[in-house]
Amino acid sequence: MRLPPLPWFTAPAFVLTGLVVGGVVYVSGFHGSADIVWGITLIAGALPMFWEMLKALRRGHFGIDIIAIVAIASSIVLHQYMAGIVILLMLSGGEALEIFALRRARKDLTSLINNAPTQAHKQLEGSLIDVPVDAVVPGDTIIVKPGESVPVDGQVLKGRSMVDESKLTGEPIPVEKREGSNVMSGSICQDGVLTVRVLRPSHESKYEQILRLVRDAEEKKAPFVRLADRYSVWFTSVTFILAAVAWFLSNDPIRVLAVLVVATPCPLILATPIAFAAGISRAAKRGIIVKNGGALEKLGTARCFVFDKTGTLTLGIPAVLRIEQFNSSVQEVLHIAASLDQLSTHVLARALIRHARSQNVTLAYPDDFSERFGDGVMGTIDGKKYMLGRLSFLEEHGLRIDAAIAKEHEGARERGEIAVYLGSDTQILGAVFFSDIVRDNVRGLFDGLRHLGIQKIVMLTG
Repeated sequence: MRLPPLPWFTAPAFVLTGLVVGGVVYVSGFHGSADIVWGITLIAGALPMFWEMLKALRRGHFGIDIIAIVAIASSIVLHQYMAGIVILLMLSGGEALEIFALRRARKDLTSLINNAPTQAHKQLEGSLIDVPVDAVVPGDTIIVKPGESVPVDGQVLKGRSMVDESKLTGEPIPVEKREGSNVMSGSICQDGVLTVRVLRPSHESKYEQILRLVRDAEEKKAPFVRLADRYSVWFTSVTFILAAVAWFLSNDPIRVLAVLVVATPCPLILATPIAFAAGISRAAKRGIIVKNGGALEKLGTARCFVFDKTGTLTLGIPAVLRIEQFNSSVQEVLHIAASLDQLSTHVLARALIRHARSQNVTLAYPDDFSERFGDGVMGTIDGKKYMLGRLSFLEEHGLRIDAAIAKEHEGARERGEIAVYLGSDTQILGAVFFSDIVRDNVRGLFDGLRHLGIQKIVMLTG
């Protein structure tokens, strides 16, 4: 039976408890008993570290911690338990802080793994069975229901739905998927049932590739590279030579321990984990997820920064950019469009409502409301029927798209804008254009990075 791993704070808590208990016993006048408590604490706490040191040496890792381990061993041999237990507290405390920092860094990354799809609805001989996602192979037919995650990469055979791909692409606006469209694993089917032909096994899917990177980040614990570690061989050699000289000149083994204790870089052992723990925690509070301490450490030598666009340099939330009128006033277009969108749950509808309220527009309640998610909405306001949505949606209901509106629509697409159009029974009245908003502090961020010596700044966007 395998025992569960101990909490990260177990070792330093044990050592600190032994130190305090031994101190209380010593102050009470029982010096011999205090030495026993400190000795037991020191030996029990140091054994795991001796074992880890031996494994590190077998891997060829020669760090400055060797001096600390030798100092602890010397304190045990010479019965100078107080000196050894203080060094042990420094070592165990530094390692505990390192574990805490890495766990804090991985907290948000592991949630991605926990949300990975595990089952698929496989269509087999006219029936639907639930199978593990690993059992699905290319050529199988699966069903994806509203609200479910697409388990594997595939192509839509039948059905129509808006799909949220924000976990994969960062784009907040759902994408319409219909017959012939490709869907990616990890995306969320929102409002319709999709029949999907599997294109790739689960281990080759887009989502699994992301998860693989996350698992690598979890399993590969990047060691903190302390300044003293870079010169550990020379520093350790000189320390042992000085200890030998001190013993030779004084013929007192306590002098050897004194040299080892003085040479033990306790501030460095503690400083690096504390700095990384503080840095990762500070970054997390600002919404920045640091993969591990090694990644944070590399920032000091970075000369090029690559930024995602949506949600990083921009707010990731569409907002009304402008409103144009064709056969009505701008105020009337905003009033009717926002009134229709009151009952819609689409992300663009919410943005339009926020804009209307910021303009103190009084909205009317739409009668006979209907929505075809991703295409548009219809309703009656003040006894008159209106439609709001894609150009193709309005065209389906008999409205003619003239050349000027079509040209404006293509220009908006090239600029990365999203346009929805308002129409009545007979004509297109106007259009609302949406766009992601650049964060206010982006220019200051880039200026600050250049001031810090960053030579190249790159933006990656779809």
